[in-house]
Amino acid sequence: MHKARHTAGQRALNKTGSLKAVQEFLGHASIQTTADIYTDWDIDQLAATLLEVLDRIVPHACVANPRR
Repeated sequence: MHKARHTAGQRALNKTGSLKAVQEFLGHASIQTTADIYTDWDIDQLAATLLEVLDRIVPHACVANPRR
């Protein structure tokens, strides 16, 4: 159950980009708790997110995007 909660929190952060929204969604008393848990990105996740954002800004610019 905890893994599902964490996955939901991470997906909410990825979708909204808002720690405040995730804090409220998960019911954390402190935004610092949310930040401590959900801002520890690994380099692969960061790269994938950046490619996704770039693809939204400049469609088809990310030739190296492995999802294509």
